[in-house]
Amino acid sequence: MFYPSFDNFSLFKTASFQALKKLHEIESEKLLKYGYGLTQKALAPTSFERQNVELVLQVINNVVAEGLNLVGAENNILHHKDTADYIKIIHRWWSVMNVKTKYKGDHKLDDFQKPLMKEFESDPKYKFLIDFGQWLKRWEKMDSNTGCLTKQTHLAISHTTEAMPALAKYCFDTLNFDYFLPGKIQTDPLEDRFGSYRRLGGTNYNVSIRQIYEGEEKMRIQIILPLALKSSNYRKLTLSFFNTKNWEDSENECKDNLLNTFSINPGDVIAAHDSLPLLTYISGYAAHNLLKKIKCIQCKFTLLIEKELDFNIHNEWISKLDRGGLKYPHPDVVCISQFTFAIVDKLFSSKYEEEFLKCKDHRCLVTAITLDVLDENDIYLGMEECENHNSMYLMKKIVWVIINILLNNFCKKQNDSILKKKLDKKENSKI
Repeated sequence: MFYPSFDNFSLFKTASFQALKKLHEIESEKLLKYGYGLTQKALAPTSFERQNVELVLQVINNVVAEGLNLVGAENNILHHKDTADYIKIIHRWWSVMNVKTKYKGDHKLDDFQKPLMKEFESDPKYKFLIDFGQWLKRWEKMDSNTGCLTKQTHLAISHTTEAMPALAKYCFDTLNFDYFLPGKIQTDPLEDRFGSYRRLGGTNYNVSIRQIYEGEEKMRIQIILPLALKSSNYRKLTLSFFNTKNWEDSENECKDNLLNTFSINPGDVIAAHDSLPLLTYISGYAAHNLLKKIKCIQCKFTLLIEKELDFNIHNEWISKLDRGGLKYPHPDVVCISQFTFAIVDKLFSSKYEEEFLKCKDHRCLVTAITLDVLDENDIYLGMEECENHNSMYLMKKIVWVIINILLNNFCKKQNDSILKKKLDKKENSKI
């Protein structure tokens, strides 16, 4: 796609969807990814899935843009910077237009996700919408037949961008609004209602007036009547016919084998060094998640450090995404994360994967292995004085969160792999 530069309309850039596919391909076998929102489903949606805004936002977001800049520079991905710039422009427009609550911007620590206010001149959102409108007009003047938006899409986004400030001004001047929420100007509830009519009318796209009345009657009955399952046998089903003894014995045997045979060497931990920026980011989340639950001031100094005192190069990824709310983890927490990642990564290697997947509770098993390895290597948290929480308790909670993230990423990776095989098979059948 060819588009004018947002800062200088005389310059033109090239945004390529192939750059995003290349980023996904490079990171497809990794447990930790810079472009973690990119999935096979988001990059190759069906005609029906293209209407799903959530899938679009997995591609159009600042995390993917920053990841594309970083990985693209390292791997010489063609047009990676221009593609990242394009994603940031569209994402900022979406941030301004999708504000549905007054305090969304405060919660997200993003001025562009706050409501439109009466102060037109000082509000950066108004300036952005005006600049975005001018940018669209310059784009339209390119008069290109390829690599641009369709006329219908261009007209829709231009009309929306120009109409929203005018509508906000009318609400302020005439209706005495204190603030304006652009995200409320939409037809989702109406589309949802008529979608229900279509489903109740036999899943027909074009429904008759009679079907609308019948559908409305059915929906009102559904609201009045409780849809609850009542049965005398509820929760009294007998499961004695399931023979689970052999399965449980087999599972316990797998656990014992892994606990006795699994080992990790310094080379495995060093190999995780390449993922340290991402591990540092995840460590900050794990520490934040734990402190939110225990609410302990002493433990905060054990798990986190002040931004002003930090000179660690591995915190660069956090600083790229930080709007003021991200946490910078203590090096001890990052070290624990590095060991945890190395262990999980090795468990999914060809040597251990089959036996590991036979086990039932993967998270508990990995936690037990990780805590044993940390103990063998004398890795603990440098604790401040805390009467309520010891080092082992904090380590277990941190390891638990990190393992949960890694196992979740593994499941997504497997689903992506299955979907890719299906798509490849479908493409080959067309040849």
